[in-house]
Amino acid sequence: MPKNTVDRAATDKKSAIENDANLTREEKDAAKAKVDAEAKKAKDAIDAATSNADVTAKQNEGTKAINDVPQTPTAKTDAKNAVDQAATDKKAAIENDSALTREEKDAAKAKVDAEAKKAKDAIDAATSNADVTAKQNEGTKAINDVPQTPTAKTDAKNAVDQAATDKKSAIENDANLTREEKDAAKAKVDEEAKKAKDAIDAATSNADVTAKQNEGTKAINDVPQTPTAKTDAKNAVDQAATDKKAAIENDPALTREEKDAAKAKVDAEAKKAKDAIDAATSNADVTAKQNEGTQAINAVPQTPTAKTDAKNAVDQAATDKKSAIENDPALTREEKDAAKAKVDAEAKKAKDAIDAATSNADVTAQKDAGKNAINAVPQTPTAKTDAKNAVDQAANDKKSAIENDPAFNS
Repeated sequence: MPKNTVDRAATDKKSAIENDANLTREEKDAAKAKVDAEAKKAKDAIDAATSNADVTAKQNEGTKAINDVPQTPTAKTDAKNAVDQAATDKKAAIENDSALTREEKDAAKAKVDAEAKKAKDAIDAATSNADVTAKQNEGTKAINDVPQTPTAKTDAKNAVDQAATDKKSAIENDANLTREEKDAAKAKVDEEAKKAKDAIDAATSNADVTAKQNEGTKAINDVPQTPTAKTDAKNAVDQAATDKKAAIENDPALTREEKDAAKAKVDAEAKKAKDAIDAATSNADVTAKQNEGTQAINAVPQTPTAKTDAKNAVDQAATDKKSAIENDPALTREEKDAAKAKVDAEAKKAKDAIDAATSNADVTAQKDAGKNAINAVPQTPTAKTDAKNAVDQAANDKKSAIENDPAFNS
């Protein structure tokens, strides 16, 4: 029967619709309602037909119209397209994220693809428009929530920051550096850290990031902790000490012992100055301690006490001797002057020997020898003695002549 044929076509079509996994409940119900409408329309046309040919024609038109009822999964298709668009947008954002390395971008985009597939599978399994919408929303949220976390670059920059912190701590605790040197070195560390982090930001792969991190931490650790101010100041003190000790060594007025004592004093002042420089905290303090130290070094006295005392003793001996000569009534003016000249000669000879002496013992020996020589200058009244001897001889001769004169014996 023609209408039975139409009903069978409708039943078959609705069965196909019901079993179409791509359609939601609402789409199935709508499609089946359209089938029923086409079936009713066909059967009404068959009822109105007046000939077998018309009946057959209306039956064929009706079954075709029933089979042509579309099974178009609009809800799921639209939902999956929305998921695909969200994935495309998210992957574009990831690709354009300069904070991510190539590996991080690829991993994040793979996660986006996984979330998109999961969402579309859930949409395919949904049975109602509401379920489809829910799965679409869940999927797009999961896609948008895929993290764009620049772990490699963040970790690398953190490592650079830690290296900078450690280096600056070492600089700050370096007692050899002045405040100005510490500040300059730490500024250089900050400069190297910034340079390294900029290079890390510009890196495009994990390998590049690691390379820039390593280069940066090396550059940071290589920032020199060179105590220029203190080193220069201590070198200046050492030079002043060297010059002063050379002057002491070459001072002929000093004995060996005096030279050694003076040079020991120089060494003590140099050590005191360098200790003060080490304890200084600023360039100004360093300069002040350097100047104080070099002044103290240069002020170490080169006082020839031994030779001065010895020559003074010789001069005193000469003075005493010349006074004794001058007060000797047995001597004539000429004898006094000659004796005092001899004293002066011995005094000069002694003082020259003292000047040439190299040790305290030599000085003492030359002093004693000089005093002995001075005191040994003879005070011999030759003129008066000879004159008196001549008078005595004349008297003796005269008295002998008188004694032998016969005129006095008669």
